[in-house]
Formats: sequence, C-alpha cells, structure tokens
Amino acid sequence: MVLKMTLIILNVKDNLKTFYEVMSFRDVAFRKEAVNDEMNSILSDNSMVLIDLSPDSKPIGCKWVF
Repeated sequence: MVLKMTLIILNVKDNLKTFYEVMSFRDVAFRKEAVNDEMNSILSDNSMVLIDLSPDSKPIGCKWVF
C-alpha cells in the first residue's frame, strides 16, 4: 500500500473574499488545481448536477473556503 501525503499550509491573515482575489496570488496554479479537483469530485459522486436555471428560479448561495 502506498500512502500519499499532502502538506497543507493555512494562512488566515489574507482573509480573501472573492474567487478573483484567490486567483490573483502567485500560487494560482496550485489553487486552480484544487478548485478543479474539488469540482471533479463533486460532479463525479453526483453531489451536485449542473443544469440551466429556469427564469423564475433563484440560485442558492455557496461559499468555498480556500
């Protein structure tokens, strides 16, 4: 059995608010990979299904913590 370990470093000082702020940092490639991995995981286990929103519907909110 091979174990894969990942180092996680938390920096709460930045307190980024938007996706665009997150994507403006120099480690943007790492962050984009994390976003893509998370979306692929969500879609592959059917936790969420992307559909077109009908005109009379309102989307629900969602917040990602980076």
